[in-house]
Amino acid sequence: MLAGSVSANQLQVSSFYFDHSPQATTTLRRGGFQRSTSNNTTDATIVTAPASQQGIRNVHSIQVYNADTATATVTIKIDDNGTETILVKQAVRTGHTLQYEDGTGWTLTQQAINVVTSGGDLPPELTFVVSGTTSITLPTTGTMATLAGSETLTNKTLEAAIAKGVWTASGTWTIPAVTLGGTVTSNGQSFSGTIANLGTVTTADINGGTVDGAVIGGASAAAGTFTTLTANTSLTVHSVTSAGATGTGNIVFSASPTFTGTITAAAANFSGAVTVANAVSYQGRNSAATAVPLLTVNADDSVSIGNTTNIGALRFFPGTSEVARLTSAGLTFPTDNTYDIGASGATRPRDFFLARNATLGGSLTVHGVTSSGATGTGNLVFSASPTFTGTVNVAALTASGVITGTNAALTTPAFTGNPTGTVTSGTYTPTLTGTANVAATTAYQWQYMRVGNTVTVSGKLDVDPTAASAVTTLTATLPVASNLGSDEDLAGVAIDSGDQGAQIFGSAASDVAVMQFISDSGDNRAWFCTFTYQVI
Repeated sequence: MLAGSVSANQLQVSSFYFDHSPQATTTLRRGGFQRSTSNNTTDATIVTAPASQQGIRNVHSIQVYNADTATATVTIKIDDNGTETILVKQAVRTGHTLQYEDGTGWTLTQQAINVVTSGGDLPPELTFVVSGTTSITLPTTGTMATLAGSETLTNKTLEAAIAKGVWTASGTWTIPAVTLGGTVTSNGQSFSGTIANLGTVTTADINGGTVDGAVIGGASAAAGTFTTLTANTSLTVHSVTSAGATGTGNIVFSASPTFTGTITAAAANFSGAVTVANAVSYQGRNSAATAVPLLTVNADDSVSIGNTTNIGALRFFPGTSEVARLTSAGLTFPTDNTYDIGASGATRPRDFFLARNATLGGSLTVHGVTSSGATGTGNLVFSASPTFTGTVNVAALTASGVITGTNAALTTPAFTGNPTGTVTSGTYTPTLTGTANVAATTAYQWQYMRVGNTVTVSGKLDVDPTAASAVTTLTATLPVASNLGSDEDLAGVAIDSGDQGAQIFGSAASDVAVMQFISDSGDNRAWFCTFTYQVI
């Protein structure tokens, strides 16, 4: 039996045996031969049982040849009336033969060249003795090495090899790109030619020559001693003092130097007076990378920001962040709705004059100020009829005329009888729910008005009782939610088109209005109701 199906050809099996009968009077052996093939994963009989139950069949040779194109795993077993016993299970490569010989056992033969053990491996003491031209082909995962000794490889190419130990070169080596992981020690040898890239050199002692086109101290700086230092473009100095000077700073001069030309410094500290023949100008670069004057100290002790051609900006940095900016466009702030002008208490600004409009992004708080041309007293008095957009909140409002608006809500200050300062009205359609003797209901648009915590509601509804002369109960939701504490927190009445009346009271359990009456008929009638309740 095979472990899997073959790729192309079934394996060929040859079995040799002889039969022997215990009752026979002769010792003559009758030899036999049986040829068969494998049947993929299905058992295939390679030696049949003898025809006579008294006979004994002795198998002295079995050969299983792999004629397939792929390695096959072969299992040979004995079937003793349904009880199977495995004799051998072996992987057999293409062209190899699994062979059994009486007295020897199972062996694996490689195309009639070499015979190895049934495990498929060569014994460790195996020695190859060859002569003439010999080719040894190892699989891609194989290894060929000696346990001890030295080998000389002539005209050989090592690819992806790992070299260990000490290397001794007896001739000239041509080395391609090499990545060194350790230390290279020279015994006085010299290198000639051009080295394209030395990489990182930890310690170097250069006693001659020149360094051209290279950055010294690019990643980390160290001390340097020079007889003459010439900078063709610019000189940037960090934490260095001039010879013979005392003090700290980037460059400290022990005497009073004279500079000719333009001096550009990121920071300059002067312990004495700075004398200049002309005005001192601090320049910068604009968006076009052109040098422009930013700050000029004039001969009359005035300070100019920019000039008529290049308008600068005065920026205020009381800390690490800019809080205000003064430009030709006016006074601006870098962050919207963040900084104040003045503060409460003793640091408030005084008068504020505007020649044009004032636009506010938030609220306007006015204390003791009247509008120009107005008559009367108060925090803010308007001489005409103003128009407000949005919400207007006032601490006190005195109106000599009528207050009109498109919005239905007016929020006023709190007063006796109106502790919340709310005066509002609106419409809504309640949700009606029948709880007793109600077949159907219809809700229409209701109206309400709220003054403080008191809400008055009125509207129309249709009720269709299930039966006559029965207690009929239904509920209606409220326009303004309330946590009713008892039934008297909501009270009202209703009357239908047949002049039948109903009582309306509050439900502390459900916070709804309850309408209840005894039906005089089962007709669907229109009802008109009104009730008042408290917002709790």
